[in-house]
Amino acid sequence: MSSGFKRLHLRGLRDPMPYLKKCKWHIRLLWYSYYILSYKLLHMTTANLKNKQLPLVRVHARNCDLSGAFAFRRSSLRRLNRLIISALALLLGCLAPLPALAAFEVPAGTTVSTGGGLFDLACADLRVAGTVNLDNGQFINVRAVNILAGGVINGSGGGVISVAGNWSNSGSFIAANSTVNFIDNTACAPAATISGNTSFANVSFASTLGKTYTFVAGSTQTMLGGLTVSGTAAMPIVLASSMPGQYANFNSIGAQRISNASVDWMAATGNWLAAGLMNRNLNGNVLRWFGQSEAQSEAQIVPALSLTTLVLLISLMIGSGLWLRRKQHLP
Repeated sequence: MSSGFKRLHLRGLRDPMPYLKKCKWHIRLLWYSYYILSYKLLHMTTANLKNKQLPLVRVHARNCDLSGAFAFRRSSLRRLNRLIISALALLLGCLAPLPALAAFEVPAGTTVSTGGGLFDLACADLRVAGTVNLDNGQFINVRAVNILAGGVINGSGGGVISVAGNWSNSGSFIAANSTVNFIDNTACAPAATISGNTSFANVSFASTLGKTYTFVAGSTQTMLGGLTVSGTAAMPIVLASSMPGQYANFNSIGAQRISNASVDWMAATGNWLAAGLMNRNLNGNVLRWFGQSEAQSEAQIVPALSLTTLVLLISLMIGSGLWLRRKQHLP
């Protein structure tokens, strides 16, 4: 034991070393903390040990017994108990996890570039009033994206945004060759609302939980590249207008991959969507979704002739040819 620790011992506490030899490190650390606190703040003296000695606490961890290492007067015991409770409360407060980030804020007049890095927002919002350059970086586990008036997200460089909840665009989204994935993450958001008009390069709406995506009536989402809409046979993904009776629009120009979708009051203003597939919402009201596309309707297939009809047609053609030839040789 160091001389410094011996001086502490001479101020009033029993030598703890015989009791600490068989204790684990965290028990020893706890004792040292109590020892220093009592010396610094209570100024115990050897006189404290002469009257009404009481054990402060008993710690039994297998062969570790510190019951004899704590002995104070009754009045000092109460003061030390209060001190220890306050100290532990402060310690727990310092060790408590910080509250989750409410939002990744980009204020007006500022520019943030990902530099190709990965930003895990852990269910916080991405709120943009300034400029965000995605570069080839990623924002993942985003609860909601809110592009405020004057805000810009620049997707040049092929960046990716994965969002579980709402998408609101009152500013500018420069799609370039970026990708936006709307994903399942019930811890962040069980459903999502898409508002404002946005042109995406590549966008995916995917759910294995039957998630509902609500699009504000009258809004138009444009897909310049690929569009993916994917649910499951047991739990189809739901796409619906915010107001039954008024369409929300999908203007898909590029490729499409659609399966197991339940759609209501949605209109396709670009390519016909999900041609040849069945709407999983049997009562869904859609325009230029599912069924037979205009191109398919125009390309009607001529029914094949039966063998008998084909023979008769050939015989008629041969007979007509012979009759015309004979007629030409008549005077």
